[in-house]
Amino acid sequence: MTDADYLRALFPDRYCVAGVWLKHYCIGHVLLLEKINSPFVNSGTEPKLGDLRIALAICKRDYTSAVSWLQRSSSRWGMPIRFCTPQRFVKGVAQFADYVNKSFTHPVCWQGASGRKMGMPFFQSVKLTLLMLGKTETEALSCPLSLALWDYTGYWELRDRMQIVGSEDREAMKMAKMLAERRN
Repeated sequence: MTDADYLRALFPDRYCVAGVWLKHYCIGHVLLLEKINSPFVNSGTEPKLGDLRIALAICKRDYTSAVSWLQRSSSRWGMPIRFCTPQRFVKGVAQFADYVNKSFTHPVCWQGASGRKMGMPFFQSVKLTLLMLGKTETEALSCPLSLALWDYTGYWELRDRMQIVGSEDREAMKMAKMLAERRN
């Protein structure tokens, strides 16, 4: 039987944030938000209304359209979030954070003691893996993030570089945790 988390990655839900329907969150969206130093991907600063508007303007477009939008000199960084009360803003930020978090699901892997820290940026590694799987660069950058992470992990598991924690292992860990809690 196919893992339910993988099926959610393969068929991601649509999201509406502050009345704006968003495209599937993809690697390209992550990188574009990093490029503009968005607080939604770079922790440390609280998002402001303008940050939410820009993030929505990017993520309501597919990757290639978002790149074009950012590159146009006439890009307006505004969105039609009119009469945004503080409560609606807070709700919009929470909805966008949920959109990002749910798009970042991936399989759990065993942690190896001998693994070395990767030298290249993580999302570059994911993109390169998708390229090795036969996707074009645009297809890789447009791939829903969760699916990209599943494909990345699956590819490296097939190459014996990672090991995904299977459903039987997860059940055994759950039982061990429950037994440990009973003892305490």
